[in-house]
Amino acid sequence: MSARTHTLLALLSRVVDHVRAANTRAERAEAEARAAEASARRLREELAAQARACQAAEARAVEAELRICQAAEALGFGAAGGAPPAETPARLH
Repeated sequence: MSARTHTLLALLSRVVDHVRAANTRAERAEAEARAAEASARRLREELAAQARACQAAEARAVEAELRICQAAEALGFGAAGGAPPAETPARLH
């Protein structure tokens, strides 16, 4: 085998090694990208679930506030949130 052929085979071998290494890196990057996409999808789903839970909690808070206002009104508290009209001490005993 001539020296030139030997040099060309050595260069070809280096190119093949370089391509294999590049393919390995590409496969690893693709796997990491798939994992990141799956993670992002799970996080979006979790965020949506938390948003729904937050909306439900806000609705319950509004309902509770309404009930508190209705109860306060029924007890004679003013709309401004004041205390009920003062009673005389004789009526308290």
